[in-house]
Amino acid sequence: RSAFFAEEQTYAFYGQTKYEFNLGNFRVDGLIGARVVNTVGRYSGNSNVTFNGVTTSEPRVTKANYVDVLPNFSLRIRPDDKLQIRFGVTKTRTKPEFGQLNPALSISQNTSTIPPGGVVPDTRFGPGLQGRPNAYGSGGNPDLQPLTSTNYDATVEYYFSPTASLSAAVFYRDLNGFIANYTNRTIDPVYGLIEINRPENAGAGRIKGVEVGGQTFLDFLPGILSGFGVQANVTYLDGEQQYPANLFASVTGSNAEPPFVKIPGLSKWTYNAALFFEKGKISSRLSLNNRASFLNGNFVNAQGVYLGEGTENINRLDFSFNYTPIPEVTFTLDVANILAKPFNNYAQYAEDRYYPR
Repeated sequence: RSAFFAEEQTYAFYGQTKYEFNLGNFRVDGLIGARVVNTVGRYSGNSNVTFNGVTTSEPRVTKANYVDVLPNFSLRIRPDDKLQIRFGVTKTRTKPEFGQLNPALSISQNTSTIPPGGVVPDTRFGPGLQGRPNAYGSGGNPDLQPLTSTNYDATVEYYFSPTASLSAAVFYRDLNGFIANYTNRTIDPVYGLIEINRPENAGAGRIKGVEVGGQTFLDFLPGILSGFGVQANVTYLDGEQQYPANLFASVTGSNAEPPFVKIPGLSKWTYNAALFFEKGKISSRLSLNNRASFLNGNFVNAQGVYLGEGTENINRLDFSFNYTPIPEVTFTLDVANILAKPFNNYAQYAEDRYYPR
């Protein structure tokens, strides 16, 4: 039986002040503040090992105690009532999810049959980690560190009517410690070669991007047409992070600096467009969403060759319709993926070789 318990106490101290003044004909305001948080944690669980049909359980307990200092600064410039220019610098920390901190591992004996031709070498791992694993394991990682990020943002917003706006933003994230699941092998003194999948922290990383968007009601049109509106935005992201140092050293046997690789879950291009109608008892929306291909996981093998698995471009057209004959009752119709676009994954070998997954 597996069980996992976590206890955390946080002690927070924070303060913030607002400032405002005129700079010529421009109105300037903003916020300056900081938050200091002390986190104390205790995590316990039972590691289960199944070998030769027998399951043994071993309790594991880990503790954590760390302090975060998270400043924030924002500045807004208002040349007039329609235009706003914003700047911001913040520091944030994202803690690991509850299950990712599970200190227990579940390890099961490899009972698969050895193929007639023998075990094919696994190019992901170095010479000392080859062969048929005696067991496979999975679990959490109580040694995970939170993801830290220093964030720089600049935005321009233009409100050219009471129901319409245009905006553009540039941003940069200086990151450390993105969390993702990785597969590694280790030699256990009792069970021999074990292959384990669990979350690990990546190293330093960075994301930069641009976003442009706008929306408006077509309220200048006559009659029922005035209830229509359009909305659209597009985002470009470019990011990379260092491969986890402990995994790189384990797999390659090298103490060299780990390479920078793609960040899982990050699409270079994302755009959304919508046509909506809001008038009287009817609310309706036709939306198109597109997301470029993105990575689900990656690996740098013993030869330093990059491997990855990801999801192909996702394109969706959805429709929703709501009718409210009386305030207490609403009828809803939703149609998802009208174009019936499929969902496809791919495996990447090196930088320019892809295969269906």
